[in-house]
Amino acid sequence: MPLYSLKDKNTGEVFDKLLKISEYEQYLLDNPHIERYYESAPTLGDSVRLGIKKPPADFMKGVVGRMKESIPGNTLHDRKFNIPKEFWDIIIVFLLQNPQTAF
Repeated sequence: MPLYSLKDKNTGEVFDKLLKISEYEQYLLDNPHIERYYESAPTLGDSVRLGIKKPPADFMKGVVGRMKESIPGNTLHDRKFNIPKEFWDIIIVFLLQNPQTAF
């Protein structure tokens, strides 16, 4: 049975209630002054892709390394790459001259 966090609209009291999923909707219908309470928004995201957490070094060396070796014609490459300074200068000048351009 799930534990639901609920809030009384009249008093502002927040409490937890253990209800069966089948009983939850009926409980809310019987108590219109009670609503579901969420303390914070649920986090839905990959922490590695969001840049919050880095993948373990052994993953990058082991798994990605084996993929590079075993997949013929693969396009996997390291995330680290060097772009010449001259290229960045060209991009910056272009963006300054064309601010409406979106990539």
